[in-house]
Amino acid sequence: MILTIFEGIIFSFVLLMICVIDIQNGPVGGVHFYEQDVKDRVVELGLITKKEIKKNLMLSGTPLWIYMIFLMPMAAMAETAGFYASYSEKMHLTFQNIERITRLGYSRFNKKKTAVSKPFLYKERNDKMSKIYKKNEVTFAIICIVIYVVGTSIAESIAETVGIVKLPSMIFHIGFSVILLAWLRKNDLFEKYGLVKPEYKLSKAWFFIPLMLVGLSSVFFGVKLNYSIPETAYYILSMLCVGFLEEIIFRGFLFVGMAKKNVKSAIIVSSITFGIGHIVNLLNGQDMLETLLQIVFAIAVGFTLVTLFYKGKSLLPCIIFHGINNACSAISNEEASLKVFGSVERELYISVTIAVVLLSIYCIAIWKTFRTSAIEDVK
Repeated sequence: MILTIFEGIIFSFVLLMICVIDIQNGPVGGVHFYEQDVKDRVVELGLITKKEIKKNLMLSGTPLWIYMIFLMPMAAMAETAGFYASYSEKMHLTFQNIERITRLGYSRFNKKKTAVSKPFLYKERNDKMSKIYKKNEVTFAIICIVIYVVGTSIAESIAETVGIVKLPSMIFHIGFSVILLAWLRKNDLFEKYGLVKPEYKLSKAWFFIPLMLVGLSSVFFGVKLNYSIPETAYYILSMLCVGFLEEIIFRGFLFVGMAKKNVKSAIIVSSITFGIGHIVNLLNGQDMLETLLQIVFAIAVGFTLVTLFYKGKSLLPCIIFHGINNACSAISNEEASLKVFGSVERELYISVTIAVVLLSIYCIAIWKTFRTSAIEDVK
């Protein structure tokens, strides 16, 4: 019963995402679901190009592929013939509903002709995300933080209810990541927020060794499969997306928005906010001591990564480190590390202390090595 309800939620979410993507592109945004003669006609009218049709098909098809891929493990867990038999029926229903909604937009355009097509087709001026962002970048960052924290907390609660580790979180994190990436690309903000190839010379590659030592510390004492194979995959994918989301929100939106006025304040606030944000783990049942030490560790990581971004002009190393550090917790051998340290508390104290010291030295090294900064370019 619970699995069926959860599958219905996923199905509704996917249908909503596809329709939003198509409708955002106007009445011909979903024309890729129509017959070939309809596609040819709108291309002839100059309302869309064949290249744009292919692009829209790929964009709106992404949520559907995610649904199809992750529905299969759920079907396997259900182990019922009825569940498998209804699979093709659900796919047919999806396309049928998408066609109905997009046909409504197409009919509206067909009645009003090209005189009103442009205001309906191009929605940049009505883009709420862009409006909030242009008005105040820090406010935009705070809204993203709230959405991320609340969404993650709800997803974790759903995961606990349905008994499938990280699946709801993975769906939310992938969806939120896709939305932010699409928005950043649409507004040509990749370079501003460091989503570009680092400019470091090969001689400076050794700088990443201390960072990766901290990132891989949870698997120093061996690797163990703590969950089932599907759940491990959900966990890793979710954590990789968390790496991107937390970096782009805290080191990207929040830091860059504040750094235009005061760099020092931006570094402090973005780092501390990032650390304190982990207090939400208490709501998900995590131990108080573990949460407090995690906050201390996160603040140290926050200072390090914001310094690396500020001086190095690229957020990609930060995203890679963050994603790997989080994902490794899915395969860490806690029993082996417990034998080495003797107790969980002792392990936490020692590991966090070493990490904070190492990251502090790393920060100083970055400041002395890199003479330029990403914020200078933004200003």
